[in-house]
Amino acid sequence: MGSPGFRAQNTATDLAISFQALRQSGADLTAVAVVAPQLSTPFLNPQKQPKTSTTAGASRPSA
Repeated sequence: MGSPGFRAQNTATDLAISFQALRQSGADLTAVAVVAPQLSTPFLNPQKQPKTSTTAGASRPSA
């Protein structure tokens, strides 16, 4: 998975090291895979907007 450039820059070992703490914490990321994100602000095309705001917040439904 991932683009050829991503795969070239990130070996399986590199990714395993990067995500080791997350794996060890036992975090349940099921919702990330199955829940559609609900944006708190509309998507803004950065090319058409002033450069003052470049972030978008997101929320997830509480369980």
